[in-house]
Amino acid sequence: MKTVVKFNDFSWKYKASKDLVLKSINLKISQGEFIGIMGPTGAGKSTLCCCINGLIPLRTRGWIIGNVEVLGKNTRTAKMTELGQRIGLVFQDPETQFIMITVEDEIALGLETLGLDRAEIKNRIEWALKLVGLEGFEQKSPDELSGGQKQRVAIASIMAMRPEILILDEPTSDLDPIGKYEIIEILEIIRKEFDLTIILVSHRTEKIVQFCNRVILLDNGEIKFSGETSKFLKHEELLNKLGIYIPIHLSQNGISQYLKFSEQISTGKYITADQDPIIEISNLSFTYPNNTQALKDISLKIFNGEFIAIIGKNGSGITTLIKNFNGLLRPQQGEVFIRGNPVLQYSITQMAQIIGFCYQNPDHQLFKNTIREEIEFGLKNLKFPDDEIQNRYNEIIDLLDLRKFEEIYESTFYLSKGIRQRLALASVLVLKPEILIVDEPTTGQDYRMIQEFMKILQDLHELKHTIIIITHDPRVIAQYSKTVVILDDGLLIQKLPTSEFLKNEKLQKIAAYILM
Repeated sequence: MKTVVKFNDFSWKYKASKDLVLKSINLKISQGEFIGIMGPTGAGKSTLCCCINGLIPLRTRGWIIGNVEVLGKNTRTAKMTELGQRIGLVFQDPETQFIMITVEDEIALGLETLGLDRAEIKNRIEWALKLVGLEGFEQKSPDELSGGQKQRVAIASIMAMRPEILILDEPTSDLDPIGKYEIIEILEIIRKEFDLTIILVSHRTEKIVQFCNRVILLDNGEIKFSGETSKFLKHEELLNKLGIYIPIHLSQNGISQYLKFSEQISTGKYITADQDPIIEISNLSFTYPNNTQALKDISLKIFNGEFIAIIGKNGSGITTLIKNFNGLLRPQQGEVFIRGNPVLQYSITQMAQIIGFCYQNPDHQLFKNTIREEIEFGLKNLKFPDDEIQNRYNEIIDLLDLRKFEEIYESTFYLSKGIRQRLALASVLVLKPEILIVDEPTTGQDYRMIQEFMKILQDLHELKHTIIIITHDPRVIAQYSKTVVILDDGLLIQKLPTSEFLKNEKLQKIAAYILM
């Protein structure tokens, strides 16, 4: 079978990094393969993808040994425009790919570089949007879409170009469970129809096992395993060591894992209305300028000390709701109260110490050049004394295990999305807010990091902090949240204890909840 990707003793170090990110990589990928790339956060998976499509070394400065040949071209000497037309890369963060003001224009941009006529461009746009379930979204702005919808647009814009190699770096991390499977199933259909080579980076073992014929396991920039998917699962000791999650039904010790997981199902106290709410929403509605009604007459009370998961399908209005909690969006109809006072009465400084908010996309709140500058920014802005800043910095960087990344990377630009997500949390937690809201806390995180990340939130909850998470991860919902709030199409469906939600199949279906 024809070889389309070949790494020859390849090593790479970013200009701003202190150590090699990829080390002596030797790898061949054949036409028509569906390759899964796995490994811990920071293992070098995204860097490997950028080497295949030529961004490294053609658009990224660094130190290189060896060669990468893709579709017969050496990436050291090939033209970026030629590689870009034949190799599609869907980034972990879809917003890094968006530059146009409408979905239609975003997809058309790549097609215009192929020299297609208008009729063919129109047909491909319609085909690609139907492929990802976004018919009728042509005139919407990417900025107004949910995280999951943005990922679908990014996939559509690449698929419309009909690439020979398709690389997807965590392409479904922000999708609900049903959406994840829909996208991967679509990719498999396309692979067979067009004899497409697909390279999928994912932390979701169940997707890799179901669709990929070969798995490449990376750790610390080195290939630890490369082989058939069926053989991959037999290396449980290695997978456990690297924090790779093995789904219950795929594990060779599935029954004991299931029993262990069952013991971890959240059974915490469900807080009732015997106290004043710390957040109260009354008849809240919100409509965006394009007339999309995101929230419809929502009334909700959240009490001090709750651990809540707000869940629902992509586009249910969840992110819009939480942005009304801290004044990022202003209520158009209805009212929002924090500690009994209207949210808009609080200054930005006061709100920062009451509600900490971690965005779904960490790049919406990260803007400094180094890890230290990012974490210390809020403290310096609030005029904390130098010794307190230093103490809090040391405390939070060790708590979130960021010190090793500070030592490796001189700039936050080179951090993976999972590490940037952790840094964003650090910049918020260092202010010690009473209420912590985290939008998609597991995005880009490997299984071990998810456990560590959620343990931090669990510890904060035990210290009487109110924790609100927005997540599509069924394991996180079941294992950590005490209360579930369900939204669907801008409507509040119900607030109830997690234990009751897990017994209600009707509500699980509405929330697109599927336990792996």
